[in-house]
Order: sequence, then C-alpha cells, then structure tokens
Amino acid sequence: ATLEALDDEAGLELARDLLGLSGELAQEVAIRSGGSPLFAVQLVGDWIERGLLVPGPQGFELRPGIPTELPDDIHQLWTSWVDRVLGGFEPGARHALELAAALGRQVDDKEWTELCRRCGVPPVEGLVDALAERALAVRRRGGWAFVHGMLRESIERAAQETGRLARNHRACVDFLTSMSASPARLGRHLLEAGDLEQALAPLLAASDQAWLRGDYAQGTQLLARREQAMARLGLPDGDSRWGDGWERRGLLRWRMGDIEGGHELARR
Repeated sequence: ATLEALDDEAGLELARDLLGLSGELAQEVAIRSGGSPLFAVQLVGDWIERGLLVPGPQGFELRPGIPTELPDDIHQLWTSWVDRVLGGFEPGARHALELAAALGRQVDDKEWTELCRRCGVPPVEGLVDALAERALAVRRRGGWAFVHGMLRESIERAAQETGRLARNHRACVDFLTSMSASPARLGRHLLEAGDLEQALAPLLAASDQAWLRGDYAQGTQLLARREQAMARLGLPDGDSRWGDGWERRGLLRWRMGDIEGGHELARR
C-alpha cells in the first residue's frame, strides 16, 4: 500500500511528539519534509547518528553552532550519507558505486566485478561493508542490495549530473549482451542510456516472454514503456512498430478478460 503524504498538523505531530524535537526545530522539519514521514525520520536519524542533537527544555535541539539549514529533499540526504562513506575511499569508488546502481537495486557480486573491470574501475575493497555499516546496503547471497530504491535512484541522479549515467548504462548493455542477458534487462538499460530506438526491439521481445510465462501484467508494463519511448521518438502513426505493440496489447487484454479492450486494439 502507498502511504499518503501527511498534512501539516500530522507532520508537526510526527516531528514533535514521536521524534521528540523541540517546537521550532519540529516546525522546520515538518515544513521541509513536505508531508513525507520517511524524510523526517531519516533526517532525524542522521542527526542522531552524528551526535548533533542535545536535550532541550521542550525536546531535542541541534547542538549550538550547528547550522539549521535542512536538505531540500531526500535526494540531498541520501547524497550526504553516500558522500560520507565515499570520503574514506579513493575517487574511483564513486564510479564503482554508480555502476552498481546502474545494475539495479539487487547487485550480483560477479556481475559488478566484471562490469567494473570492463570500465577500467579498480576493485574497491570494503566499500559494501562500509555501506552496510551505515545501513545503506544489506548483504545477500552472492551479492548485496541497496537498502532502499530511493538510495539507488539518488546515486543514478548524481551520475546524471556528472554526465556519466548514459555511459554507465551503455556499459551495462555491452556487458549483458556478451552474457546473453534477458531482453527485459537490455531494454531497461537502453532506455536509461537514452538509446530509445534501440530499446524498442528488446522491449517487444521481453513482452513476448512475459506473455509465454503468463505474466500478463509485466507484459503490459513493458509494452507501455515501449510506447512511451516511441512517443518520445515522434514515430508517425503509420510506423508498423505501433501495430506490433497494439497486437500484443490486444492479446494481453483478452487474456486478462478485457474482451472489448482487446477488440478495440485489434481494430486499430
């Protein structure tokens, strides 16, 4: 289920009564969090971890001399945590972490190591352990995972700001092609790299695979992403690739019981 944003009163109550902040600081956190309880909880958790809060007469306050400026959004908060971890490593560790984020939230150790090798990024011993110590990553069998999807998205956004995002995803495409990875993975990386036209065929093949295994929801989602890419490319209505997608979507509609919707796509 999706948690709705808190209203102003509930956001203030969270910061003051549940997180124990003083009135003025609670008000500032409530305003900056924009109704996101996740942002408020993680921000205060960061302050606690760094020992920046002290008891006051009305609740916890920031230590004297600590600036009260808060991050504009949760991206800045995640970035500050990542920067703190990477500060203990060589500069190449940032690129290695970006490549891990490009692979996805779940990272296979062997894939990550090989991708780094292909990109000329040296191994970074202890990076995952350092992330895990700060509760930014969790170990999994044969690999590890980012603790939250928003953390991975934040690293991807930072890579885009430095101009490396498209290059990272094209490296994933080259690597995954060499190991005959699924068309769904290839299509995702091509989209992230901005190679929209090249992504169309893998996304169509991935939707066919989803159809064959009976995963009609995923098949529909893949076709929707393909059509979004085609719209961004400005392909004319007469392009036969539109028809390829409509045909598949019609079949999926029929399978999911939407007979009229399937007929409408067939007529189109």
